Amino acid sequence: PEPDTAPEPDTTPEPDVVPEPTAVCGDGICDPTEDCATCAEDCPACPPVAGALLITEIMQNPKAVVDSEGEWIEIQNIGDEAVELSGVVLRDDAQDHHVITPDTSLVIAAGAYAVLGKSDNLGVGIEADYVFVDFDLGNGADSVMLEVDDVLIDAVIYDGGPAFPD
Repeated sequence: PEPDTAPEPDTTPEPDVVPEPTAVCGDGICDPTEDCATCAEDCPACPPVAGALLITEIMQNPKAVVDSEGEWIEIQNIGDEAVELSGVVLRDDAQDHHVITPDTSLVIAAGAYAVLGKSDNLGVGIEADYVFVDFDLGNGADSVMLEVDDVLIDAVIYDGGPAFPD
């Protein structure tokens, strides 16, 4: 009879595999891969289309608090329908690029406003509806652009001088 020999167990550790985050319809978050057609319970409103949002105010050089706390952008929904800001890209014409990813849906009703800010402490008695941390407003010349799926929704280019003073 042959001796009973079992193969040695493989003790090589498995490589650490980090799973990709997945969008889950019904989790209360309108993820960029979800929309009003595929997951109306998380995305009750559709993303804005070109011309639906208007950048109404920009605080690029606050006096009440430091720039890292007090910069903000106010936008208005000038369309006829509520719009979902989750997945909207906030960028300038240089290196700043931020995808709006709120903890829950961020819907702006028709005619309403939203404030996007560097912190909750904007120093003017206004609270941000959404806080971004990786987008900076130049104190001199810069630009602010909103886009969805590479479609420009609205843009403001400012010079910090005669055409767009602080």
